[in-house]
Amino acid sequence: MPKESLYDSIAGLYSDYQKQLEGKIFTDPVGRKNTFRAEDFPHLVKLEFHDRKQNCWVDAKAKAVIPQLRNGTLDESRYRIGDLSRPRTLFWVPEVLANPDSVDPNKRNTKNDVYAKRLSAKGTVGH
Repeated sequence: MPKESLYDSIAGLYSDYQKQLEGKIFTDPVGRKNTFRAEDFPHLVKLEFHDRKQNCWVDAKAKAVIPQLRNGTLDESRYRIGDLSRPRTLFWVPEVLANPDSVDPNKRNTKNDVYAKRLSAKGTVGH
């Protein structure tokens, strides 16, 4: 992973995701329960895979990448984080869910809402 990242590997980031978020239930202010699954990880960090046939980066598929992460066989040279802010902000999610500044409908996926939190001047989740 690039030097700007807090993590030196995708596997290390996933390990922390497993410890801090995976399988845990977070409740928002109106009582909705949110659970993070292993399958959510690639989307949450915008994990991309280099497709050799197409010779381009494509969204990583959880079905392929999660077993590799779990058994330690992930070839990290074929994967990258498409948005480097995501590893940095991933673990803010429990605070955003518990104390959002707003909850809005998700225009792309109407089954989900978008939780928003204003950042402090220091670039951290503020109250």
